[in-house]
Amino acid sequence: MEIKVSVIVPIYNVEPYINRAIDSLVNQTLKDIEIILVDDGSPDNCGKIADRYAAQNANIIVIHQENGGVSDARNAGLKKATGEYIGFADPDDYAEPDMFEKLYNSAKENESDLVLCGYKEVFSPNYSLLRENKIEKKEGDMFDIAYGNVCADLGAYVWNKLYKASIIKDNNLAFPKDINIVEDTVFLFDFIKYAKSYSFINAPLYNYIRQPKSICAVYKPDRFEFYKLAANHIEKIAETFDNDFTEKVIKQNRKNELLNLLDTIDVQSGPRNGVSAGERYKEMCRLAKDEHLIKLINEHSDEIENKHHLKQIRLLKSSKYKRLFLYEFYKMRIVARIKYYIGG
Repeated sequence: MEIKVSVIVPIYNVEPYINRAIDSLVNQTLKDIEIILVDDGSPDNCGKIADRYAAQNANIIVIHQENGGVSDARNAGLKKATGEYIGFADPDDYAEPDMFEKLYNSAKENESDLVLCGYKEVFSPNYSLLRENKIEKKEGDMFDIAYGNVCADLGAYVWNKLYKASIIKDNNLAFPKDINIVEDTVFLFDFIKYAKSYSFINAPLYNYIRQPKSICAVYKPDRFEFYKLAANHIEKIAETFDNDFTEKVIKQNRKNELLNLLDTIDVQSGPRNGVSAGERYKEMCRLAKDEHLIKLINEHSDEIENKHHLKQIRLLKSSKYKRLFLYEFYKMRIVARIKYYIGG
């Protein structure tokens, strides 16, 4: 059987959700599909569940390895993949039954190196948001993809896209092992440096489940530094692009970095931090005085439109840290809780 699409799933400690994720791939309408499940040293029964699915489905491959993080797991899957195109899925999300058939057909019909689709961001059984492409233009340079179609509307996530495998393999592309936040953005930028064409399907074919304990929603002591490192990766890649839009990419990347660092203040000083209010306040003050953050605020705050971020910036500029902490507490304890659990 000629494999049209390889789908790589990194697995770690997601036993309550893993069956739903794998079932959504096993039941794809595209039959010439290869499913690569990478057990990244999961401490629960995910490895055994993956083996059970492989015993029942000839198109499932399981890789067991010591825990190395999501980038390491995806890289292991890339080495094993044999499909003409490569897709990804996270183990706590799930795909619509026709997702990969539609992505593959679009890739072939449009001779696309990269195909994007919309997705549904699910906060609870009764509350979700549709994330679809808002730009009608279907032709343009790869900058349109990087920040017009992708980061602004469809996200730089790895799982709502289909990548031409030959570009990945011929250029030895891989996920950066030194970061575990926004690593998919870095991978995307590496990929579009070589890609020549793209297409998109303006329909929500993937279900992104917002888990309260996901890596982007819980306290991590080095989160700030990870975001800085990722932004530096992207800037270095952008410097290899054509001069026509290198400057635009770098400018937008720094704006995005500012937004990510402001969001980090939300998470690091919020109730999910798991430590006392006093310790959370000290952490917030430490981040607020970060020289790189201050530099980004001074250079890019006039480009920010989001009201929450603007409120943060005003309080940071005025050094009103106690007021900022109370504001962050309100947002994370009340507003965020409503957002996550409304209707649920």
